[in-house]
Amino acid sequence: MSRPSQNIDKKLIAIGKKRMIEQGIAKLSIRSICIESKVNLGMFYYYFKTKENYIKILLETLTNDLHAYWIKESEGLSSAPEKLKRVLYLNAKMMKEKRGAFETIVKDVDFSNDFYKNIAKGLHKQFGEFFLNLIKDCKQEGYLDKNISNEILTAVIIGGVMMYSKHCVNICDDNAIYAKMEEMINLLFEKFK
Repeated sequence: MSRPSQNIDKKLIAIGKKRMIEQGIAKLSIRSICIESKVNLGMFYYYFKTKENYIKILLETLTNDLHAYWIKESEGLSSAPEKLKRVLYLNAKMMKEKRGAFETIVKDVDFSNDFYKNIAKGLHKQFGEFFLNLIKDCKQEGYLDKNISNEILTAVIIGGVMMYSKHCVNICDDNAIYAKMEEMINLLFEKFK
């Protein structure tokens, strides 16, 4: 009879995500993660092989969690612009609430290192495709000019998200954050319709 699964890899990922958000990547200690997870070091290496691979999986997991959250929160909204506004609002709100966590993680990332460059490319592609699909839906519904390239619109939206998200860090009221995202989308539709 086989032994029941103890979900060791899931335990290590859950603790690792928590630690990465609290401490950043540089201070991530595999030994302390194993101790907190009540898992021996050998099992860590059995599942993840290397610390770099583990970090890659943690970053991908955080990104996938965010992506799933955006999809879940925008389900049921009737129009593409409403979905786009909702996702941008959620992003700005998250940047406001979790700003320290993002800064902690990003400050440790060495983008000159091929390992981090490849991870960043994959994550950027996933987010780009998500926004690209929303843009295509907005074009299809007549909110954006079909002749403007999707790449330009994606760059404008992602750039706008970053700019507006930084501005929203100092806004306390969620309704005011939503109003800022709505302002950005309305400007986008006004300029690119």
